[in-house]
Amino acid sequence: MPDAHTTLVTGANGHIGSHIVKYLIGRGRSVRAFVRSTSDLRSIDGLDVELVYGDVLDRASVQSAVQGCRVVYHTAAVYALWSPDDRVILRTAIDGSENVISACARCGVHRVVYTSSAASVGISDKPRQLRSEHDFNKELDVPAYVTAKTDSENLAAACARESGLNMVIVNPTLVLGPGDHRPTPSNTLVKQFVESGSPLFYDGGANVVDVEDVALGHILAEEKGRNGERYILGGDNITVRDMLNFLAELTGRTRPKFRIGRAPAMAAGLLLQLLARFTGKTPLLSFKIAKTYVGRYGYFDTSKAEMELGYTYRPHPEVLMRAVDWFKNQLTVGNTEESG
Repeated sequence: MPDAHTTLVTGANGHIGSHIVKYLIGRGRSVRAFVRSTSDLRSIDGLDVELVYGDVLDRASVQSAVQGCRVVYHTAAVYALWSPDDRVILRTAIDGSENVISACARCGVHRVVYTSSAASVGISDKPRQLRSEHDFNKELDVPAYVTAKTDSENLAAACARESGLNMVIVNPTLVLGPGDHRPTPSNTLVKQFVESGSPLFYDGGANVVDVEDVALGHILAEEKGRNGERYILGGDNITVRDMLNFLAELTGRTRPKFRIGRAPAMAAGLLLQLLARFTGKTPLLSFKIAKTYVGRYGYFDTSKAEMELGYTYRPHPEVLMRAVDWFKNQLTVGNTEESG
């Protein structure tokens, strides 16, 4: 039977948020989509949703959006690994989350699904060191996004405990896949390979997961997740080199041949971010990104989500293929529009 209660999704136009919206609609739910007035709405265009405009930093608009909702999915965040002003990333994550959680507590929301990130779980120095829900990022000299996700999750969990709010936390890993119009930093690597490839690779590894698996994982967390618990929503652990080689095969590009070490990567990142302050363009690499990820492993254990939620995920070849196919199609559409 369709759910008679309204479900709010903050950041409903985002890569993860828009797929959550689609799954909820498919389950007969009444969905309220909370977006900013300047948001790109292509990902939810034509969907049967109640659009509500506001900003997570505006308490009044958050309170109004939450009012009357039984369930809230809080996905809104600034997903950027570099910004000329880190406060933009930090305030949206930390102050915005506090506003949403406080409003949910005041309005008597039945359950909140809070979208954190594997960034708040942390990263390892060795590939055999799988991170789990018991781990927390404790590094300080990291990109602002990592700090924002770590601090905002801790704050949200504390606020939920103090108010007695029923909340479950999910921690997605490197989310790839279709429907990412902006795109996110995660999918930027795929887009870059589709357009031009890359001659460089570095030691390290990541956990890659399809956006649809993550979105469904959110739904499962609402239905089966235990109050106050966190669940890693991820996929296969894969080395950066293997991932780039597979992207090369899928795109017809040349495999990366040149390995860049940790120290040169940090030096290049420092130079690129200095140049970015003059050009205004986001650098491909920054000092903190290189320091945090080059030569290190974002490998995660998803067994808790699998056992408690019934969570499943696609194998990495399918994840990468779906992402490549989507960006290839977007490039084709763009070229057709330009020629027309």
